[in-house]
Amino acid sequence: MRIIPPRFHMTRHDHADFRRVWRSVAEAALTLFIIVIFCLSAAQVVSLVHQETKNIESEYLHDETSRSNRMLIRRSAEDFQTTVMAYYLGNTDLPLTEMERQRSYFLNMIERILELETAENDDLRRYHSQLLQAVKNIVAYEGRTLPLSYADISSLVSDVEKFKNDVSNVLESLSRRDTGRQDSVSALDQKHSFLMSSIVSMTVSGLGLIVLLLMKLRASDKLLQERRNLSSLLEPRMAAIETAMDGVAITDAQGRLRYVNQALTDYHGYAAPEMLTHLPWKTLYDEEQQKWFDEEVMPYLLHEGRWRGHCKGLRLDGTYFHQDVAIAALDDGGYVFVVRDYTDLLDSIMLSNRRLAAIEAAGDGIGIVDNKGRLTYINKALRELHGFSEVELSDYIGQDWSLIYTPKGQDDIKAHVIPALRQTGQWHGEAPILRKNGTVVSTELSLTMLPDGGFIGTARDISERKKAELEKEELQRQFYQAQKMEAIGRMAGGIAHDFNNILSSILGYAEFLIDDLDKETQQHGFARQIYNGGTQARKLVDQILAFSRRREGGMDVLSLADAVRDTVDMLRPVMPPSVRLQVDNDGGDNIVHANSTQISQALMNLCVNAIDAAEDSVDAAVSVTSETMVADDGNVPLVMLADHLPKADQEPLVTIISDKDGSTLLMSGSLQRGASYACVSVSDNGCGMDRTVMEHIFEPFFTTKPVDRGTGLGLAAVHGIVAGHRGGMTVRSKPGEGTTFTLYLPQTSEEKAQKQGFSTKVVMGGGQILVVDDQPDVAAIAAEMLTRLGYNVDMAAAGDAAIDLLRERPGHYDLVLSDYSMPEMTGVELAEHIHADFPGLPVVIMTGYGRKKLDKEMKDHPAIVTMIRKPLDRVVLSQVISRALKRSEAA
Repeated sequence: MRIIPPRFHMTRHDHADFRRVWRSVAEAALTLFIIVIFCLSAAQVVSLVHQETKNIESEYLHDETSRSNRMLIRRSAEDFQTTVMAYYLGNTDLPLTEMERQRSYFLNMIERILELETAENDDLRRYHSQLLQAVKNIVAYEGRTLPLSYADISSLVSDVEKFKNDVSNVLESLSRRDTGRQDSVSALDQKHSFLMSSIVSMTVSGLGLIVLLLMKLRASDKLLQERRNLSSLLEPRMAAIETAMDGVAITDAQGRLRYVNQALTDYHGYAAPEMLTHLPWKTLYDEEQQKWFDEEVMPYLLHEGRWRGHCKGLRLDGTYFHQDVAIAALDDGGYVFVVRDYTDLLDSIMLSNRRLAAIEAAGDGIGIVDNKGRLTYINKALRELHGFSEVELSDYIGQDWSLIYTPKGQDDIKAHVIPALRQTGQWHGEAPILRKNGTVVSTELSLTMLPDGGFIGTARDISERKKAELEKEELQRQFYQAQKMEAIGRMAGGIAHDFNNILSSILGYAEFLIDDLDKETQQHGFARQIYNGGTQARKLVDQILAFSRRREGGMDVLSLADAVRDTVDMLRPVMPPSVRLQVDNDGGDNIVHANSTQISQALMNLCVNAIDAAEDSVDAAVSVTSETMVADDGNVPLVMLADHLPKADQEPLVTIISDKDGSTLLMSGSLQRGASYACVSVSDNGCGMDRTVMEHIFEPFFTTKPVDRGTGLGLAAVHGIVAGHRGGMTVRSKPGEGTTFTLYLPQTSEEKAQKQGFSTKVVMGGGQILVVDDQPDVAAIAAEMLTRLGYNVDMAAAGDAAIDLLRERPGHYDLVLSDYSMPEMTGVELAEHIHADFPGLPVVIMTGYGRKKLDKEMKDHPAIVTMIRKPLDRVVLSQVISRALKRSEAA
């Protein structure tokens, strides 16, 4: 439970109460003091008047000098009385006649006292009483209070002093007349002085008492007015307290309830406030709460005077409710309680906290924006989406919400999103978010307008979805591309087949001319040029077939240097003229056991990337180098060396190292220590790459090229091809200086197959051969070559015609040389018929297509011995026919 320590200090009202109490005490003490002085003075005056009247009567009243002195006293008294009368005549509404009557009566009394020669004590007392009555009548009439001020009192006191002085002068003159009675007169003078002082004291005290009474009456009136004013102030306040939603209670010093408003009565479930009055206030709490109050709250309250905190109140039906309580101590020992039921508020807070926790845990980013467009709340997902921590949250709260988007996104938001949101109250679409590190994240944004003019936004990271969509689009593109390539391949295959048939005639007859013409003649040279041109055309057909993946095949023994040369030859016609392409070879063939199509694809991708990177550079250059090397510490990075290569299906290890000079080295795969490798390096002097880019270069669809110039699949394919050949790869790059890719492929010990080309080393033979081809020109060339090799040849234009010849002459033919692609019956189907009808008769297939498809069809075929590619080469043809006949004889 929470305790809120207040600042306890004396208020302005507390100071006013304190001053009021002390003023009342001072007034009471002063009044008492004046009354005591007045009573003592009056008693002394009465005693002296009674005693001295006789002395004055016996010693002075019958003396002439006394008569003159009495006249002086009379005049002084008259002046004194006149002064008093004049004052009250101007300050009271007493009738003039009554005033004159009182004046005459007063003078008469003075005169009687002054002229009295002898009198009994009773007379003196009677005259004295009358004198006092006259004075009393002067200062008060019919109980009406005269308005005396302190200035009036001072004036009266001065007149009394004058009267006293005059009397003293008379007494002094009387003492000088009779020197024999000096001691008696002196004593009498002292008594008269004392008498006059007593009269003055009595008069002043009486006047002071009158003033105090007047002040008291004024104070009473003022107090009554203040009470009225206080009542007018308290009535609305009490009405406010009574109708307040907060409960209010006041207790006495014994802890009993003296006052309870209706709200507190309702809080605790009672029907009326009277049911709680006079009950102990602790009745409103259970034993646990009462104990807590006694141990913690009350000590603090006694020390500080005020306390505030939270606790649980007890209702009449035994249920509880949460309350916020403020307690203040009163001067009489009681307390004032102010109670607020915050059960609903607490439930709402708990519900809000649960909702807030759910929002914080949501996978989507959620933010709240006020009506001025400033961010007021960002949940965890949105913070992570933008790439900043909770500590950095204050840098974004209060900022314009559009700043978390890209500049283009901000323009779109201001131009389209906000107007649409204000018009419809909702908006949904995509918006690119700008992360803290500068990268852009695609998000799906939903905005909903709030009643106060702000809005709540939900952002969902759709990067993976977009990536999947791009991958899907790319896969579709690849599928369409594959279909297109398949169609192109089929078309290229058909073209290649027909073109190879044409080349067969060109190369065949050129070869015949070379054999028949004298080497010294010009015609012999022309024939050789025709043959060389046909050979170049045959290589072009091979490249077309490789491009269309019609000749993918399996792993072959090939020269890496030849693969580099062929790739460069294909690229040169399409290269930008501003890029120089240089090829270096250490002189070897760099023989590897590899898939020629995949190696060509890898080299093509690396060269195209290098050309694109260097195209915008000054003096752009690309170099391709092939060489052989032994994997040791001096040739390759140490981290790539291994005593044993990992399994073929194991993903290659990729390591990236940053050098001090700003360059970055990437290493992929492992090389067996001490083994020989054929290497190909492709370098450019283009823009280069930093470490951040190099960390993603092998990811599919990652590219730094414009959309229309790259798909992001090239390097991923290269990485897969190298890994599939159990080789390695390094990439070294430095921003602004260029990049070098190096491929390491295991070198093989197998000898490379002999290059196809013109050679005089032929294998002569003999026997009967049946040539089958639907193209008469091709069949004629094949028949002529075989005839020149020593064979007897018959020709058939179709498979059915060949079977008829075989049936007509059973056992006559030693071998059948058939074209693969014929309209009614293929060469493989013909071989099946031959095997069924003429077992043991060998068949050699001629084709202008690649070997991959034929290898599947001819695998383990009992009749087909081998195949030979068109256009036919005489050397290869002589060797193939010779081996086929030998195999048949051996079988």
